[in-house]
Amino acid sequence: MLLSCPAPHAAYTLRSRVQRARHRAACSTRRGTSAELQAPPSAPTFRDADLIYKNWLALPIQPGRVRRTVRRGAGPGVWLFEQSQGVLDVLVNTRMVVVQLQDGSLFVHAPIAPTPECVALVRELKSPVRYIVLPTSAVEHKVFLGPFAKCFPEAEVYAAPGQWSFPLNLPLSFLGLFPRRLDGTLGDESRLRDGRPAPWAAEVEHALLEIPLGLGPFVEVVFYFKNRRTLLVTDTVIAVGEEPPEVCAQDPRALLVRSKDTKEALPTDSVEARRRGWGKTVLFALFFQPAAVAFSPLAGFTWSEEWRQSFARLMAPVLMVPPILQALVLNKRPRVVRAWSRRVARWPFDRIIPAHLSAPIAAGPRQFEAAFSFLDESQAQPQGLAALLAALRTPAVARDAVSPFGDADMKTIRSIDNLLAKSGVIRGEADAV
Repeated sequence: MLLSCPAPHAAYTLRSRVQRARHRAACSTRRGTSAELQAPPSAPTFRDADLIYKNWLALPIQPGRVRRTVRRGAGPGVWLFEQSQGVLDVLVNTRMVVVQLQDGSLFVHAPIAPTPECVALVRELKSPVRYIVLPTSAVEHKVFLGPFAKCFPEAEVYAAPGQWSFPLNLPLSFLGLFPRRLDGTLGDESRLRDGRPAPWAAEVEHALLEIPLGLGPFVEVVFYFKNRRTLLVTDTVIAVGEEPPEVCAQDPRALLVRSKDTKEALPTDSVEARRRGWGKTVLFALFFQPAAVAFSPLAGFTWSEEWRQSFARLMAPVLMVPPILQALVLNKRPRVVRAWSRRVARWPFDRIIPAHLSAPIAAGPRQFEAAFSFLDESQAQPQGLAALLAALRTPAVARDAVSPFGDADMKTIRSIDNLLAKSGVIRGEADAV
């Protein structure tokens, strides 16, 4: 990880206080006026150097040092900033959401890599960044918190609790936040961890999901913007679309590599080839090893046409919990997760913006709560030897129909779950009592 040379802490603190005072003065002059920004002008043409993220070694994954940023509006006062991210030509979009608050300042959710292009696109909104919020403990999101916060020293920085890393459990300061410090740790019920109301509580509510798993907790904080009727989530729910995101299609080479059925030559770039590549990319991203692909050192990846049915199953629901979270994480604390989902469903939102794949999603409380219904079914399922005997008595087709995902696609994830459970890395609800 490459860190910029920090200024002495005292000088930094003084500068930060001055910048925050100027920020508050700027915000106060805007109160009582229209807080809606007009659509920003067309983004300027950036040089190749503007796409380079110098701290990329903090998370050495594709696309490496060069990261394009796509900004698009999602209604008045809401902007989506997307970059691509992944491994082995399995690149999906990761999304930062910027929301304008009533005083005209900006709330930044799940910051992405602060390339010069990305920072310029934020500054082009012509409003001060007031809050930068890390809503999760997931490493692919938190590695960018510190570097992004350094680009906006006037902003206040907040993070979800339970931050951890492996194999060494390092504090956030080691991930680029130093010499800055958090202004607060997020708690539940729109409060901070120390009991204070969150500074945005008058117009934004938030709810904490925290699941201890052994090695480290799964943590996600969701935010409801009352005036926007919008729910921001990170990973807990997603929607899958047929078309690849714009940021993934700007350089379609990864999509074309994934579109191949065997080791044949790279196909000609076309809409159909990109769609094939995107469908297989999503299957890899959500299942690790989908049933429709086989691998051998000589033949490489070989796909059967069954991948189309698997991908169609993913697109069928309006909203779903990713299969990885269903089988590895959320099912370990079903009662906790269901209580949390019902609390979130009390908010009258009519759209959801996750940090990956399609967005915005036209969905409300009913669809959100229904996405977690698999937990009700799992609690009713037999366990241990009874589960094995029930599976042997039930035809494969009938078992497959119980889940929106095919059993064959879920095989690898369930094998990983069994391995983690046997090793004690992840513990279930019964073990935590």
